[in-house]
This record gives sequence, structure tokens and C-alpha cells, in this order.
Amino acid sequence: MSAVPGVSPDPGVYSLPRIVLTVVASSIVAGALIGLLWGALVSGQQFLIAGGQPAVLLPKTELNRYNAGAIFACIGVPFGIAVALAAWQMRRCRGVTLLAAIVGAAALGAAAMAATGLGVQVLRFDSITDAVPVGQVVTTAPGMATPWMLMFAPLASAVTIAIAALLSPHDDLGVGDALYGPEEPDAELEGSETDRAGTDQVGGLSAANSSVTRNA
Repeated sequence: MSAVPGVSPDPGVYSLPRIVLTVVASSIVAGALIGLLWGALVSGQQFLIAGGQPAVLLPKTELNRYNAGAIFACIGVPFGIAVALAAWQMRRCRGVTLLAAIVGAAALGAAAMAATGLGVQVLRFDSITDAVPVGQVVTTAPGMATPWMLMFAPLASAVTIAIAALLSPHDDLGVGDALYGPEEPDAELEGSETDRAGTDQVGGLSAANSSVTRNA
């Protein structure tokens, strides 16, 4: 797709820094809100306070720490896909810069999700302190199992963009059509075809008149 001579995109609309900032800010806000949901879904770990010994983790809640990480990953994957698909609609900005912005936005959104979710856990569950009496069962926050769970969202975004780019029918990913509109037929070519059709019609009428005159 070649650029139309004398036509350029509106700089007020085509503002890559503004679009990147919008993608990043939206992802952080959305991630923070989703983190509230994650923090409300997880189950805590229960510890039995033993006198003079470390608290004993009850076996029935031993896996809740890993379940919390799995829930975070399951939420992070569709979150990363949603970020990628939403940003991909901005056709005029498609390219390496937008890809980096999408992956970075998904990573920051996942970090915001973890921060708000862990904050909700702190508010929901208790903590083990010296003031807890012996024999008491305390339910603590499960956490996120491992920080590697933060990688699921940006990884899902990168894979989504890669698939979208492979499925795009345009060599430039549709950037040219978004900037200048679909390519129109050459006006001069249309004019020449119209003139040729008119000439052929006039020639046909002249031949018909000559035939009538000869017969007369």
C-alpha cells in the first residue's frame, strides 16, 4: 500500500506516545481492579500455634498457596489476551513499538493485579504474632506461590500479537489503510477508459450512417 501523494495522517489523531500511554494506563487500572477479585477468591492457610515451636501448617490447607498462584495465572492469561486484542485495534500504530507497549502494559497490569490482590489478602486474613495464644489456629494469607506467575499475562499478550500478525492479510499489518484509507483506482485511468468508450460509440454510429448512405 503506497501513501497517497500530498496526504498525511492528522498529527492530532496519530499520536503514538499518547496511544502507548493510554494502553499502559488502562492496563494498570484494569489489572488493579481484577486484583481485587483475585484477592477475594483465594483461600488462606491455617497454622496451629505450638508453644515454643514454629507454627504447624495444617495439611488440609497446605495447597492453598499453590491454588492462589494457579488462580492468578488463570486470570492473567485472559487479561493479557484482552490487552493485546484491545490495543491491536489501533491499526495505525501497529508495529514493534506497539508490541513493546502491549507486553509492557500487560506486565505492569499483572504487577498491579498482584499488588491489589495481596493487599486484599492482608485485610482478609490474620498474621502470626507473639500475642496469639498457644493452641490457636490462625488463618494467614496464601500469597502468590511464586513471582513467576507475573509472566503469564505478558506472555499471553506476546503470543496473541504474534498470531494476529501472522493472520493479517496485509504486509504492513493494515497500517497504510488506517492512515490513508483504502487505495482508490487512478482517476486518470478511469477518464481514459471513459474517453475510449465514447470514441468507440461515435465510431460505431459513423459506420452505421455510412452504410445507410451507401444503400440509399
